Amino acid sequence: MKIFFILFLVAGIFLNLSSFSDAFGLSCAAPNIAESFEESDVVFVGTVVSKEYLEPSDQRTLIAESLFSIKEFLKGVTQDQVTVSSDEKFWGINFTIGSDYLVFADYYGEEIQSQLCGPTNLVEFSNIDFVRKISENNILAPLKQTSSGINPENVVCKEGLELIFKATDHSPACVKLSTAQKLLERGWTKLGNP
Repeated sequence: MKIFFILFLVAGIFLNLSSFSDAFGLSCAAPNIAESFEESDVVFVGTVVSKEYLEPSDQRTLIAESLFSIKEFLKGVTQDQVTVSSDEKFWGINFTIGSDYLVFADYYGEEIQSQLCGPTNLVEFSNIDFVRKISENNILAPLKQTSSGINPENVVCKEGLELIFKATDHSPACVKLSTAQKLLERGWTKLGNP
């Protein structure tokens, strides 16, 4: 009888534990940096200069808007400062004022939001050199950048190239410094932004 009772008790415990298997939340696999860079709208290195919490719409969210001073543009932004929102209760990043981050984010309308399960992290724990190499290989041609909505004066050139503007229609081009000097002499470009 005791053996039957012990077996019944053990079976009950295992049945109850198995019912909790579906109750666990999401988990993130280690992100692939190259894929994350490709899929991100915005990638930059910046320092958090201020942070403001928005009024929660319900008890399940805690949205914070962190203002970053940009140190290095890698993709999608060229402003000196950018605001990134993050839900600190639901898989978002709790950005700390004064800390430097490598940020991977996406546009949601006009708003920039940190990615869930993305590789955003403190700079000291990030492989910045690897991300820089990816960035250099993924810079679009100047006309493709402007056709995607980037202002001509905010076009980013690959390392070693200078941004110039055609004198007649102010279209941007990325050229070597020696080429820029020749084009300036020939009147193809003028000094300064359009």
